[in-house]
Amino acid sequence: VVFIERKDGRGLAMVGGFVKVGESAEAAAAREAAEETGLEVTQLQQWCMFSEPRRDPRRHTAALVFVGRARGTPRSGDDAKGIRVVSISDLQRAPPKFAFDHGQIVAAFVARHHPLEAHAGWRRRNHRSSGGSAADAAYDGSCRV
Repeated sequence: VVFIERKDGRGLAMVGGFVKVGESAEAAAAREAAEETGLEVTQLQQWCMFSEPRRDPRRHTAALVFVGRARGTPRSGDDAKGIRVVSISDLQRAPPKFAFDHGQIVAAFVARHHPLEAHAGWRRRNHRSSGGSAADAAYDGSCRV
C-alpha cells in the first residue's frame, strides 16, 4: 500500500485530494495518485465513503476511498515529504502513525479484505492514536469504523 509522508509531521496519509469541477471521482483519484506518487493507477474500484464531520480538523470533508493497481516507481510530489510503501502484513504487525482518520480507514480496509485475528489489537491501538477510544474501534464488517 502506497502512502505519502506528510510534511507537517502528522504521519502517513492515504493519497488523495479534491475533485475538480467537471471531473469524475475516479478521474480525480487517478490524477491525485499521479500527482502525489508518480504512479499510474488502473482498475480503480470505489470501496467506501468516510464522512464523520470531525475526521479532518481543518474542515468538514468526506473521503471516497478507491482501491486499484499501480504501475511505475513511487516518487513523492511537491506536496509530500516522501513516499512510504507498507505491506499488508506490516500494517497488521506494526502499523505506522497516520494523519487524521486515515489509520481507521486503513484498519477497516485491512479487516475487510485481509482479515487476521492478530490485528484486532492493532485497530484499538491505531484508533486510540487518532483520538478515538478502544471501544469505538470495534469493526463490524462494514466500511465504517
